[in-house]
Amino acid sequence: NVYNNNAVYHNYEPGSVMKSLSMAIAIETEKVSPDTLYNDEGEIKFAGGHIIRNSDLKAHGLVDMTEVLASSLNTGIIFATFEIHNKVFEDYMKKFGFGEYVNIGISQDSKGDISKLSKKGDIYKATSSYGQGLTVTPLQMLNAINVLANDGNLVQPYIIKKIKYEDEIIKTFEPEIIRKVVSNHTASTLAAMMVNVVDSGHAIKAGVEGYYIAGKTG
Repeated sequence: NVYNNNAVYHNYEPGSVMKSLSMAIAIETEKVSPDTLYNDEGEIKFAGGHIIRNSDLKAHGLVDMTEVLASSLNTGIIFATFEIHNKVFEDYMKKFGFGEYVNIGISQDSKGDISKLSKKGDIYKATSSYGQGLTVTPLQMLNAINVLANDGNLVQPYIIKKIKYEDEIIKTFEPEIIRKVVSNHTASTLAAMMVNVVDSGHAIKAGVEGYYIAGKTG
């Protein structure tokens, strides 16, 4: 354990930070907009007797999608992603880089585990939409969130700027776009919604005077 680099090795359930990406998928596929209204009754029932509730165990009534992120409502993000086909949702999660190596050049790089998304049943997509029932590494999660900061592009992270040998530069490294995940519009929309999370939502303590800070609790 002393030699494990947890940034790329540790697998964990990311929790509600995942809601930002799930909301991005819902907006990108035009299932919702920031102003879409949802009547939150505090819980949603699934086949097999499964019941999912909000973390505060409360019903919040009529809310829009911006408030769903600000108050981090499990039921609201399930509503936002409900009409997205399970396979489509899984494919987007893979586009964000989950379930694959980050390839940053560290030997302990782990893929995480999103295999439950391929199972039948809406319960798996529902729990995954708020970051439970799947695992990621810290660097995977950070890189995926950075998609929203990088105009919808998944960018290859790197830790070496250049390699030199006897004052001769052998190789230099620069930012490299892996693929387009969501549109510029979706990325900027989510950035604005995440600023609201810090300005007036659960992440208010992350605010810095004089700056717009986009964030999400989890």
